[in-house]
Formats: sequence, structure tokens, C-alpha cells
Amino acid sequence: MRESKTGISGKGCAAIVLAAALAFPQAVLASNQTFANIHYLISTGEKAKEVKGRLVLTDDSIQVHGYRGGGVVQEILYADVKAATYSKSKHPRWKSGLITAAALGVFAIPVFFMKGKKHWITVQAEGEHAALRLSKKNYSLILAAFESKTGVGVERIVE
Repeated sequence: MRESKTGISGKGCAAIVLAAALAFPQAVLASNQTFANIHYLISTGEKAKEVKGRLVLTDDSIQVHGYRGGGVVQEILYADVKAATYSKSKHPRWKSGLITAAALGVFAIPVFFMKGKKHWITVQAEGEHAALRLSKKNYSLILAAFESKTGVGVERIVE
């Protein structure tokens, strides 16, 4: 591995960054964290529709943004978060084990026809909820960031 002019290899630089993050976690948590490649569910008349977007964890809220520079579609304050559930399944699941249809009504029925298992996080807050499909490449990072930012543990449901 090549060393830089400072004599620190790429691995050494990564170790320094990791050590700084562990020593000063409030500095790492104080910035917004943006995750691309998520999909959020919205009801469109008689159906539920998955829309591509970005998840942004700010200092005080969870924000779902539309794709390609779209504005904030949904925002949930960390203080309002009551529960969060992760599942790898064909459709999102709630902490109580009920399917999305229980929360979204009959609009969620098309979700049942999806093929394969996907990574989902459902967030329940005071008076609202969010159902997000996460990428297999970033779901573990999102779960860790969500737990550290909100202070709410994510229940994992295994099928």
C-alpha cells in the first residue's frame, strides 16, 4: 500500500478517523447524515406507491426527501418517535406484527405482490408513521444512525 507524504497509509488514516469518531461522538452526530437509494410508501387514491427518495437524519428530525433534489416530503421529530421496526420481508411490518395495511388501510394491498424480501424500517410517531424500503447496501448504516440519533432502539423482526 502506498503511503502519503505524511507517512500514513490509507488504512492508518481510516483508523485515525474512526478513533476520532469514537472519542468525539457528539461531533459525528451533530451533522446531517444523508442516505440515498431509499423508497417511501405513499397512498395514491386506491393504491400504495413506492417512490424513490433520500433519507436525511438531521440534528432533531428524520426527513424524507424526494429524489433528485426534491424537497422534504415527510418530517418526523425525534422527540415524537414512539417505536421503530426493521424487517426483511416482502412488506413492511409494525412493532405489533401487523402488516402495513393495518396502518395505511386498503391502500397498501399492492405491496403484497412484491417479489423477494426487502429491507424495511417503519417508524411510528405521535400521530404519523413512515414506511421506508432501504437498500441492501445501506440498511445497517441507517439502522445504526437512526438508533444513535433518536435514542430509540429498532426492534428487529425476523421471518
